[in-house]
Amino acid sequence: MSVIDEIEKTARACPAATAFLSGDGSLDYGEFLTLLHGVTRTLRDQGVHAGDVVGLSMGQSPLHCVVLLALARLGAVSVPVHPEFPLPTRERIVAKFGVGTVVSLDGQHGISGVKDIRLGAASRVTVPMEARFTDMTPTDATPFRISLTSGTTGIPKGDLLTHGHLSDRVERTLFGCNCDRTSRVMPSDINFTMAIAVCFGVLSLGGTIVFPTSSRPEDRIQALKEHAVTHAFLSQWAITQMLDVLPDARIAFPALQHLRPVGSLAPETLLESLRIRFTPRIFVTYGLTELGPVSMADPETLRRWPRSGGHLLPWVTVEVLGPDGTALPRGESGEIRVRVERGATGYHGDARESARKFRDGWFYTGDHGRVSEDGLIFIEGRVDEIINLAGYKISPGHVEDTLMQHPQVADAVVFVMREGPSTEFLAAAVISRAGGIDLANLSAHAEKELGWGSPRRFFVMSDFPRTPNGKAIRSEMAAAALRSTS
Repeated sequence: MSVIDEIEKTARACPAATAFLSGDGSLDYGEFLTLLHGVTRTLRDQGVHAGDVVGLSMGQSPLHCVVLLALARLGAVSVPVHPEFPLPTRERIVAKFGVGTVVSLDGQHGISGVKDIRLGAASRVTVPMEARFTDMTPTDATPFRISLTSGTTGIPKGDLLTHGHLSDRVERTLFGCNCDRTSRVMPSDINFTMAIAVCFGVLSLGGTIVFPTSSRPEDRIQALKEHAVTHAFLSQWAITQMLDVLPDARIAFPALQHLRPVGSLAPETLLESLRIRFTPRIFVTYGLTELGPVSMADPETLRRWPRSGGHLLPWVTVEVLGPDGTALPRGESGEIRVRVERGATGYHGDARESARKFRDGWFYTGDHGRVSEDGLIFIEGRVDEIINLAGYKISPGHVEDTLMQHPQVADAVVFVMREGPSTEFLAAAVISRAGGIDLANLSAHAEKELGWGSPRRFFVMSDFPRTPNGKAIRSEMAAAALRSTS
């Protein structure tokens, strides 16, 4: 049985249970299923068919989940055309992946040359739970989604996920979560595949998806408290913003059973703040857009090895490669490659990148790290981000973690700046915690801990250039830092 079938079966079995809680109120499973059928009918009547590539320009809402399911039921392939991506990026996504139709609430996506389906009215359409508007029965091999990478290095790449891949992602993403029909779950951005897997998995179990009224930290805090959220998947930047406005130092969310910071591995200082002010039940995963979760660290593992990504998951094989491409013994650092059962095999429409990253059943992550003797993975940075200054190699991640150990630093990004035609030096942009930051003190801290690897210049910024899921875009930092001083 497919995930979509499981969700519909659950909805029919418990129609009075709450499926969604959001700023628009609650939606029970019966209402959710009739809405799903109404949207499916609308999309079909608007000409969406099996195999069509359809862009979604939508934010965090129950209707976004409904549209994803409706397109999947029709056999169409969805592509995120994220409203927070710059318009040129959205236009390039549409062109690159052959998007012919864009679905939105109000048609304000700004993309020309595509068919436009607006769902404002469809969100109020209801039809009987027994209704069926397509004879399409997706199989494991039916394409479901073009899953995009974060876009930190330019136009996002996309791998084509099938319905079979979706089922695997749901099971693997919820591994270790202990979700059931009593769970209330706040997902991360559902424009990204991990959050889709969370939502679909929770709905198949009969649990409740919680959306805050906006992305403001105050609204996230209110939703977590008001709805007694049990499981939260939040970007590190969203968590950092929430920490800055929480009123005191006691644990704010006692109902939380599972907090998962999403994105790169959380720094030790952030983990400690979360234990004191969010919940001690923190779970960290090292995952890949292309393959899903690779490892998981539970609360005890994080206490003992806070810089690790946890133990490798059962369906994963990892090797660490030396400069010559040969596998290294455990404990030695190099480029990480990963093999996952039934994983993606390439990027959609990008033969060159597919040949570079997917080889002989392995995915070459571009991450630099090691696996310890007892199977813990440690990520030390990106292979292509290692900075070479005057013959010295510097890991940006290590420098950033060190800067964030300073009590006045909420976030940090390091990058190379140029002085004259040939001189390069290391710089850092930081975001201060409440109360400001003493740059002289921060510089002394960096020199003590990093020596010659300390940044030579610091910039205090209110925020960094970021992707929609909160990752800082390192390639844009130098220009943004200089603009912040003008």
